[in-house]
Amino acid sequence: MKAAKSYRFYIGLAIFGFIFLATIGLGFFSFYLDEYTSSFGEAFSLQNTNLLESGEVLELGSRLEATKKTGTVKCIWATLDSRVFYQFGSAKCQSGVLGRAIEVTAKGHEGISIIFRVNLPWKVQIAFLGFIGLNILVVLFIIVWIRSYEALKHAAQENLSNLAKQVAHDIRS
Repeated sequence: MKAAKSYRFYIGLAIFGFIFLATIGLGFFSFYLDEYTSSFGEAFSLQNTNLLESGEVLELGSRLEATKKTGTVKCIWATLDSRVFYQFGSAKCQSGVLGRAIEVTAKGHEGISIIFRVNLPWKVQIAFLGFIGLNILVVLFIIVWIRSYEALKHAAQENLSNLAKQVAHDIRS
């Protein structure tokens, strides 16, 4: 009974460790994603200030097409006075685990609104998924190690018990 209790304790500790490390990793990833998305929005706004303020949707559409080809943006939803003039991806760009939505508006022309869903570069996404995968492998290794240690410990106790029984039998004989 005591062995099973310690086994559960160590498994719980390993799972807690995984959750702790995964939460820290997700927090850093989310922070980096927010900063990356924010700087993307600021850069797009600065590079296209004249087009945004003048409301030239034709030229702005060609800039959005060029932005789409970079691969960083997975969704673009651009409107002028609530009418869509450029759309790429899903109907409304929304944030997710691997991407964030950001809205860019024109200061001089309030009718223009562009929503982007920005994803981090694929190398960063792979690094994050690798971090989570590595955590899972470490937890599985710990669980297997604890189970084998507990089984070995149980077998040693059983052998000691059998030896004690044999010695007691031999003494009685």
